[in-house]
Amino acid sequence: MTTWEGGVNAGTGMHQIQILTVLRQSSAYKPVLVVKNNLNPCWKKFCVPLQTFCSSDLERPLKVDCSDHDSDGSHDLIGSFTTKVSELQKAAQGSPVGIDFTGSNGDPRSPNSLHYMSPDGLNQYLSALWSVGQVVQDYDTDKLFPAFGFGAKLPPDYQAAHHEFALNFNPTNPYCQGIQGIVEAYRMVLPQLRLSGPTNFSPIINHVASIATGAAQANSASQYFVLLILTDGEITDFDQTRDAIVRASRLPLSIIIVGVGPADFKAMELLDGDNGVLRSTIGETVARDIVQFVPYRQFKDAPVAALAQSVLAEVPNQLVSYFKMRGFEPPTPKAAPKS
Repeated sequence: MTTWEGGVNAGTGMHQIQILTVLRQSSAYKPVLVVKNNLNPCWKKFCVPLQTFCSSDLERPLKVDCSDHDSDGSHDLIGSFTTKVSELQKAAQGSPVGIDFTGSNGDPRSPNSLHYMSPDGLNQYLSALWSVGQVVQDYDTDKLFPAFGFGAKLPPDYQAAHHEFALNFNPTNPYCQGIQGIVEAYRMVLPQLRLSGPTNFSPIINHVASIATGAAQANSASQYFVLLILTDGEITDFDQTRDAIVRASRLPLSIIIVGVGPADFKAMELLDGDNGVLRSTIGETVARDIVQFVPYRQFKDAPVAALAQSVLAEVPNQLVSYFKMRGFEPPTPKAAPKS
């Protein structure tokens, strides 16, 4: 399913938005939505099956027209733009979450595994996800989280390990509704996975960075992404990961790494860079600090406020440093509606 919403300022009281699928020689018309008696309309979200919307072709061009609606059909065009579903998915991206399913976590059937599900239905990953997620989700307006796993072999063939897969097994729509949705997806897929390796962070960082790159081209302080990674700290592609972080330091992106389990997390602390400036493999330094590492074991019995303070300790400054680096003014808060 594809969800759309929109808004526009114009001078009359009735407006319509019309979506067209652009074919080779003609245009196939899609739903026309009309908002009446509103000089600042905001169209309601609506869902259209991908097959109906674009024949499940995420790269098919789409054209969106916004018009001043006239009852006699002579609508006045206000504006239009073209896009693709793949671009809309990127634009709608929320705060992404990545979960480590590599073999170093231990066999989920063993009580010693960080993924072992106890009789009360929890494990160390779920405890960390619940606690940290409750802090992070309040900063995501629509509470839709694209959730990914990495380091596992997937059904049905269980061949090569996947370093970035949709946690709900739906690559075209990896979104989960709130932290509860991520937990439900996790519980659904865990019995179907075979933990494997190696432990590569760079694919998921590069994936989110590619989305942030599109947002950066807007040349405004309109979007900022926070990637949350939950991991046991064992990392195979350390050099590729620090290269990815150095590149991402020029994008509207922060990375929160939550360490799960008893490891010493030295590699994660190096990526955090608090004890020195992180450099790429060719010596290039980060444009700004974008990584915050939090060892969950230090906070699992602490008040939520202490965890929240640690998780969000650096993100506000990281966001401000990006906008300053780009010379952007902060977004102007919308005025509260009059009662």
